Amino acid sequence: MTEVYSGLLSAMRGKIRENAEGELLEMISFFSGKSIEDIRKIRLSAKFDPDLWKDVLTDEIAEKVRRAVKKRCDGVPVQYLTNRAFFFGREFYVDERVLIPRFDTETLVEVALPLADESSEVLDLCCGSGCIGLSLALERRCSVTLADVSEDALDVCRINAEKTGAKNVSFIKHDVFSDGIRGLFDVIVCNPPYISADEMKTLDREVLCEPRLALEAEDGYPFYRLIPKKYFDALKNGGYLIFEVGKGQSDAVSEFCRVAGFETPRIYNDLNNIERVVCARKYWR
Repeated sequence: MTEVYSGLLSAMRGKIRENAEGELLEMISFFSGKSIEDIRKIRLSAKFDPDLWKDVLTDEIAEKVRRAVKKRCDGVPVQYLTNRAFFFGREFYVDERVLIPRFDTETLVEVALPLADESSEVLDLCCGSGCIGLSLALERRCSVTLADVSEDALDVCRINAEKTGAKNVSFIKHDVFSDGIRGLFDVIVCNPPYISADEMKTLDREVLCEPRLALEAEDGYPFYRLIPKKYFDALKNGGYLIFEVGKGQSDAVSEFCRVAGFETPRIYNDLNNIERVVCARKYWR
């Protein structure tokens, strides 16, 4: 390794508890314009030929990475420094206006995929960056309405629709608590704010860099209490309401759905074996 790379890695490891080198490689990839796969190969090969880093970490690029490393060590998430996050095999644009897509949320997409096809109408409530709804639009070529109370989030959604080439998508500014919704949908997906005010006090500083509007929800359940009742009639008979939920919330959210008139919901675990998704079907009438 060159002295430059060693110094950057040492700075990262001094402040970042997990995946310091992985995040450093991501920043080098972004600022050098090389793929992350190429950077990983260089990192491995540089053990035997340290000069390989010289073609990547030029003075200009190294300085950009240094500035980014300083911000990362101050707590700014790497995704906000590179304006990119990877979700369901695609690259999405992100900035401080939206929540950073998590791999856990891919579980929601995996649950929704078999329930949608080209003829489906899908509503993505609290859409944020649009990663859920746009992934469904791309995978199933279905029509997707992306709805969020934040105009800033919708701007990011539009960027991602263009970036990914998603078709048959529309955008509406929509407040779950005060606005009505037009249309009938086959599937409604929602990853709402679900962190309680008390839990907010325990979050890592990186998470607190993300928009509070997309994270905090009083006791953690306001959206889950309202949506099953309010949007029941916005679903076609036999349609599905699919939530992402926080750890320990699945039973309560399932009960909210049952009380609203849905069939007994199914619960799905994420890759960490945490109950992450609640899927409720509207009774046929």
